[in-house]
Formats: sequence, structure tokens, C-alpha cells
Amino acid sequence: MVLFDFGGTLDADGSRWSVRFHAAYRAAGGKQSFAAFDRAFRESDRALERLSGIERLGFRAMVDAQTALLLPRLTDGAALPARAIADEFHSTTCTVVRRNEELLAQLHKSYHLGVVSNFTGNLELCLEELGVMQYFSVVADSGRVGITKPDPRLFQHALTWPGLVSQPAWMVGDNFDSDIRPAAALGLATAWLAPPDAPRKSREAGVPTVRLTTLSELAESSTRDVRSGMKLSTRLLLFLLPTMTVVMVGYMYWSMAEREDTLVAQAEQEMGAYGAALGVALRYAFQDSTRANFRRVINQVTSDPKIYAILLYDRHGNPLLVSDSVETPSPAPPASLAKVLATGKPVSFRRELEDHDVFSVLRPIYGPDGRISGALEVAQPLSFVQQQQAQVRDRFFFNTLTLLIIVAVLTVWLVRRLVAEPMKRFVGAVQALGRGELAHRIERHGRGPRLLQGGELAALEDEINRMASNLEAARARIMREAEERVVLERRLRETEKMAEVGNLAAGLAHDIAAPLNVISGRAGLLLENEPENSERRRNLGIIMRQIERITAIVRDLLDSRQRRERRIGRMDAALVLDGVVEFLDGELTRNHIALERRYDRPLPALGDPDLLHQVFVNLVLNAVQALETMAPERPRAIALRASRAPSRDVVHIEVADTGPGIPVPALPHLFEPFFTTKPKGTGLGLVVARSLIEECGGTLEAANEPNDDGVGGGAVFRVILRADRTAGVHVAEPARV
Repeated sequence: MVLFDFGGTLDADGSRWSVRFHAAYRAAGGKQSFAAFDRAFRESDRALERLSGIERLGFRAMVDAQTALLLPRLTDGAALPARAIADEFHSTTCTVVRRNEELLAQLHKSYHLGVVSNFTGNLELCLEELGVMQYFSVVADSGRVGITKPDPRLFQHALTWPGLVSQPAWMVGDNFDSDIRPAAALGLATAWLAPPDAPRKSREAGVPTVRLTTLSELAESSTRDVRSGMKLSTRLLLFLLPTMTVVMVGYMYWSMAEREDTLVAQAEQEMGAYGAALGVALRYAFQDSTRANFRRVINQVTSDPKIYAILLYDRHGNPLLVSDSVETPSPAPPASLAKVLATGKPVSFRRELEDHDVFSVLRPIYGPDGRISGALEVAQPLSFVQQQQAQVRDRFFFNTLTLLIIVAVLTVWLVRRLVAEPMKRFVGAVQALGRGELAHRIERHGRGPRLLQGGELAALEDEINRMASNLEAARARIMREAEERVVLERRLRETEKMAEVGNLAAGLAHDIAAPLNVISGRAGLLLENEPENSERRRNLGIIMRQIERITAIVRDLLDSRQRRERRIGRMDAALVLDGVVEFLDGELTRNHIALERRYDRPLPALGDPDLLHQVFVNLVLNAVQALETMAPERPRAIALRASRAPSRDVVHIEVADTGPGIPVPALPHLFEPFFTTKPKGTGLGLVVARSLIEECGGTLEAANEPNDDGVGGGAVFRVILRADRTAGVHVAEPARV
């Protein structure tokens, strides 16, 4: 993939928009320096980003808008022709883009192309208008993505574009800090489009990969990239296969030449053998004046297809006899004849005989007296030798080609097995780790001969897996530590909030204590004057007992560091529930709420009756408040259910209502301090209730009850207390209501 910047690179060959706008401004008669102009241009740029509807403007319309926003910010801008400035900028941009379109078309054949630019949300429209959008698969416009360069996430957004396979990438840009450095940090090859006089930045870690003065130079760099971007297995094959071909073809030609020389030597030996045999056979036949026997012998020998002709010469080198296979014989070279007759040593040579190329062996013939009596020439057709040589060449070519194919296939398989497949797994593993998939592991492929397994690549495989395991463990440790830190911070904040609430509650309790004593005293006086068994006396008794309960709570608030000793012991939970019902009877009646009790008596459990009374009052009041939001025609009911678990170790007490239930997203947070689903709730009631239950050694849970149709119904709060295993013993009673 090749990514381009737009706004100085693809459209300007390294020249910023402000520089080109300034050139158009000066051409129109503007006088301000570039420094002053650049400040105004930056302001107009920011105004352009905020312009309503900018994402719908094409390139020319955007240039006009930029010009209209720029000129009022220049002291001489009002007097300048805005149209001429916009025309000049637009014309130079179109010229550069058209010049670079050839490069885009060339690169598009081999690469996915993309644009990564700090733009205004209309980059695709601008590229369409400029006629180059068809070359780009990716357009990462900061105005649409919401991320601006030099943030590497904008480049990462382009690299992970949907539908594109991850591949090596280049980033081409004119701004070193915004384009080159962040792209290099992500591992991209970088091409910095900078003028020759631009200061050279640090080349640490090879940044940039190449430095360009014009965008056309990128074509050469991309060609180099094709070579450098080849897979290792491909490069190995491109080296090994031609090398093996050259070596094997060279060996084939050398072997054929050796074989052809051997064939010639064999032919020479055969001719010599024929000559020697004929010389012995003809030693005495040579004296026959009729030479009939001699002719019969040589004609019989020439019947062999390997022998073309036999010529007999006298001691002076004159032809005496020629086999019938030759009609118009020509004598052997005189020099060769003279040498043989003089030295008695055989001579071999090539010559023409009746327009046929032949290979001849000339050797002496000795008479009965042992002296040289003449010479014998045995000629073999070269076509026979050439035919054998052709057969040898064909056989060598076929064998070499077969061997080359076998070796090539074996080499391709070995390179794929030993290099390509492992490297593919390594690259996939590294890419997965780069995406944060630390659970990814390279699977060891155990197929194939043991000789092809193990080695350096297996060691590298193990090291990558070990590194992934270490990274995964490190991330898990960091995540665990972060979660623990978050929990600690949340608890600290909750503790601080609770401390503030405690201070507030202590102050409030101090202020309540005095009027509470007055109320208690007056209620006591009224109670003394009431007759026994009167309704007023019963109600005043309830008031007095609740004042005592409030007084105990106030006392706890005033002495939060030294809490009241809890009366955790055996008790009858049914009596606690009865007391809650009696205490809230008026509230239930006023809200037209039916109360259902479903629990046995007695219900032995372990706990503090006063604490449990406080908890269940809170839970029932919560249910009442939930039912108040229901429509009048809907049934309003609260159920108090209690049972002892089959194991008889715990007692379950439930407060259920027919209200709207607890919102599912709120369930995990229901017992967090200051979390509430009620408009005027404090978020502390359930926190305190759970805390009190835990002091009694129990737990408090919340859920929604399913209706008959399986859909979630009202809320249900379940209190789980330790059961009293002793049967029939005295249990503590709660404070009466």
C-alpha cells in the first residue's frame, strides 16, 4: 500500500498551500510579507474548518471559500481580485495533479493507494473533482475520522481499512513532523517530499526511508520496493532456480562435448581395428595377381553400415583397389599416404568421398617378408557418428530437463516447507501481536520428515510464542493492577464520601437530639394520662418505641468511632417481620397496597432484631415507593416470604413487589454508594442495609421476579441469614412496635 498526503504532496509536489496562495496573492498585487500572510492564512484555515456545509464543497468551491475567508484578514485584501487569486491557485493545483496522475496510474497496477490528510471532511469530493479518486482505495480524512495528524491513529485507520489485506506500506508526505515521523513510528517505509535546500532531519532508525525532490522520483523507489518487498521464499527461488538451471545446462553441454569426443575416439578405434584385421587378412591376398579374393573380402566388410568404403594403395601410394560401394573414388591425401608408407604408423583424418563426409583411418599393409607393401584406408561415414551424437544430445537434453524439473519441484517444495510457511506463520503472529491479540500462538506443524523439522526457525517459533506469553502475562498483570487500582480509588472515594456523610450525619444527629428529647418527654406525659387498652395509648406506645429507636440511631451517629455493641444472637425472624408490618400498616393502607405474609412461626435465625427491623422497614418502604409509580388500575402488592433452606443452615427472607422492577443495567450497581434509580434518592439506603445485614453475618441480594409469562416482573430483595440450629430455645425478641 502507498499512502499519500493531500494538501502539499499529491497536489503540490512539496509546496504548502499557504506558500502557493501567497504566490497567487503576490501575482495579484498583494504586498504583505509571507510571515504576515501566513498568520492570516492559518486563521482562514481554522475558519474554513468551522464553515457550515464545508463537507459538501468540491475542490473549486473550497478554494473560493478559502480565498473569501482569507482576504478580509489581510490589510490590502479588500482591494485585490479574489477571483484571480482563486483561479491561479486552482490552476496550479490541477496542473500538478494531472502531472502526478501518470504516477498514480502506474502505482495503482501494483499497490492499493490511499490518502491520509488533515482535511475538512470533503476530501473524497475534491479527489473526484480533480479526476483521481478512481485510483484510491482508502481516504482517511481527519474531518470525517475525528483524528488529526500527527496522531498515529489516523495512519492506523488507513492501514486497517475494511476489505484490505494487511501489507507493507509507504507513506509519502511533505511534512516531516506530521507525515514522516508518525508513519515511521508505525513501521511504514517513508518518502519525504522536500526541496533540495530543506534542512536534513535526523536519519535515526532510517527516517525517512528515501528523500524526494519531486514526486516522479517515487516510481524508481517503488520499483526498489517491489524487489525489497518480495517474499523471502520468492527471492530464494529466483536465485536458486536460475542458478541450478545454468549449472545443469552447463554440465549438460560439457557432458555432451565429452561424449561426442568419446564417440569420435571410439570410431577411430573401430576403424583401426577393422584396418588391423583387414591388414592381417590381406597380407597374403595382396600377392594374388587377380586380387579376386581381396575384392571379395573388402566388399564383404563394406556391407557393414558402419563402413562406407575401403581403399587399397600400393607401396607408392597409388590406388589399387576400391570397394564396390564407391563408384568414383578419390585417393587419400598424399601427405597422409606418404607418412603411413614411410613410418608405418596409422593416421586418421576427415575428408570428402563422393560428396560424403567420412572419417578415415589409413594404416600400412605388410607383406610376407615383413616390409610395407601398401596402405589400407577404411572410411566410416560421419553421418553415422553424427547420428550417434544427435542421439546422445537428445538423451542428455531429456535427462537434464527431467532432472531439472524434479530438482525445481523439490526445491520449490522445500523452500515453501522450510521458509515460506514458517515465515507466513511468523508474519501472521507478529501482525496479531501488533493488533494486541496476545493470546495468538504459532502452531507447530509436525508433518513431514523429522530432518525438515526443528532448527533455527523452530527456535524462533518458540521464542515468538514465549514472547507472546510474556506479553500476555504482563498485560494481564497490568490490567489486574489497573483494576485493583481502580477498585482502591473507588473505595477511597467512597470512603471519603462516607466520611463526609458521617460528619454531616453526626452534625445532623446532634441537632436532632434536643428536639427528639422534647418529643419523647411530651409523648411520655400524654401516655401517662391515657387509660389502659385505649387506641390512643397504643399509638402513643408505638411513637415512644420509635423515638427510642431513633435515639439509638442518633447515638450511633454521634459515636461513629465506637459503635454500639450489636445484639447478635438467637431470635425469631417472624416476630421481626410482624413488627415491620405493624409499624408500616398505616403507610400500606394509605397507598392501597395489599400485604401478603408467607412465613412460618417461629423462624429461628441469628441476628440483631433492631438492625433487621431497620433493614426490612427500608426494603418495604422502597417497595412502597416503587408501587406509587404504578397506574391506579394495576395491582399493588408486597409479599413477605421466608423459609428455611433444606440444608437448615440458612434462612431466606424475601421482600417482593409487583412494581416495574429494577432496570437491568442498574442491577450490578445497586449496592454502590450514591447510586440510585429514584429521582430524589440518596443512594445510601441499600448500602446501609447491606452493611447491617453483613454485620449480622448474612447477605443481601437483589433481582427481578419473572412473571407467569417469563417476562421480568417486580423487584425482589433476598436477605439470607444464618439459621439457629437449636430447636425450642428461647430467642430474643425485637423491640416492640
